[in-house]
Amino acid sequence: MNKFLTTKTISALGILTAITVALQAIGNIIPPIFGVTINLTLIPVCIAACLYGPLAGLWIGFINGVMVLFAPSTIALFFPWSGYGTVITCLTKSAIAGLVAGFVFKALKNKNDRIGCIIASLLVPVINTSLFLLYCQLFFINGVKELAGDTPVWTFMIVSFVGLNFVVELLINGVLSPVVYSTYTAFQRKNRRPDLD
Repeated sequence: MNKFLTTKTISALGILTAITVALQAIGNIIPPIFGVTINLTLIPVCIAACLYGPLAGLWIGFINGVMVLFAPSTIALFFPWSGYGTVITCLTKSAIAGLVAGFVFKALKNKNDRIGCIIASLLVPVINTSLFLLYCQLFFINGVKELAGDTPVWTFMIVSFVGLNFVVELLINGVLSPVVYSTYTAFQRKNRRPDLD
């Protein structure tokens, strides 16, 4: 049987899916704090990628994208500019970030799994945000130009759409994902049953 399709992996992905949905739902109702939207939904993407591989990161990233697609701010701002662009943006940016993070972690885990997790956890928000900016250029540039007014478009996108949110996202993911990963793997090692290996 495919190692990815074990009962344990499917159960874990079900739990991570539920956590992603819950975190995004909570994020949708919490107002920004000093202009910063707290986004914890990339943590399950990284955890899935590190614990269960690139396909798991892809799946949880996709679920994250589905939740973002139906977020009130997405519907209000991006859908009017480009419906298909919004769908492509939301469904692919986090999924690709999770997939890449899974491959990076897989390449590094035998050398040092903690370092691999830290790098993967930093890559998820970097790739997610980079793809978002690319998609803004491809699908939403006319709307962004309208909003930007006299401000240069890229300056406006970096300051308004990315800015402090990206820094906070990077710090939260870069700290919490490795902590969750290390705690989980330590617990697994401590409670491993030899008869189940």
